[in-house]
Amino acid sequence: MRWLMAGIVLLTLDVSAAEPVRLHIDRVPDQSFAEALSARVAGLEWVSGDESAPAQLVFDQLPDDAGTPVFAVRVPYRDLVRTSDCRCTGVALEPDPADQLWLLRRLLPQARRVGVLLHPDNAWQEKRLDAAAASLALAIRYRQLESVDELSKALADILPRVDALMLMPDPRLFNASTAKLILLTSYRQDRPVLGPDQRFVSAGSLASVFVKETDQVESLANLIHRWRSSGVLPAPRFAGGSVAINEHVARSYGVSLPENVHKLQQELEVRP
Repeated sequence: MRWLMAGIVLLTLDVSAAEPVRLHIDRVPDQSFAEALSARVAGLEWVSGDESAPAQLVFDQLPDDAGTPVFAVRVPYRDLVRTSDCRCTGVALEPDPADQLWLLRRLLPQARRVGVLLHPDNAWQEKRLDAAAASLALAIRYRQLESVDELSKALADILPRVDALMLMPDPRLFNASTAKLILLTSYRQDRPVLGPDQRFVSAGSLASVFVKETDQVESLANLIHRWRSSGVLPAPRFAGGSVAINEHVARSYGVSLPENVHKLQQELEVRP
């Protein structure tokens, strides 16, 4: 297995302050991220790669016996779970698909059939969604597509057969260029869209769970502290999420929102 990403920096915690740990990140962190993490994790020392050649970090069966563990942040969950035989763990870039499905059920209690569009690379999400759907009395209809060229056909195929459409974060398929097609087509067929992020919510999606910088920092800090206190490297996990709702779209679909929308955020945070 090889895990290769460009634009990597390594962070090393001062051994004198605490057990050392390296952090793998997708790009040089901005100042706010660095300061927020430093406030949560004591003794943080930032070590960057060669300025003339951005550092590249390769995880290739790192030894499992000794050595400093590596934590990852802002990387896709599918990459986190591909690691094997190495002292590696981390916090995923995207929110938990099960949280997105929970939000859909919370806002659309009458929905029974949910459409999900996925790139084949994200087929791993089906298992997690199926488990969540069973507990929420929802049936999921999947439609895989490899490029935006298939979007129109996919929407025409899936929308008549579902009560709502749910999108997972995937910039290859769901971005500023495709938002109008997806949202207008769904609206014309009276099918609300949930996900994939807060930008889609601003454009016309009903709601979404998304991951803020503060969510990443808090989740990563908790993961590091758990390892330090127990000595056991935790499994990769999703970051805690935040809720965004387009109240105008909610009114258009006749969705009844809680009197205090912040209550949804509180419910999400205490979900098991």
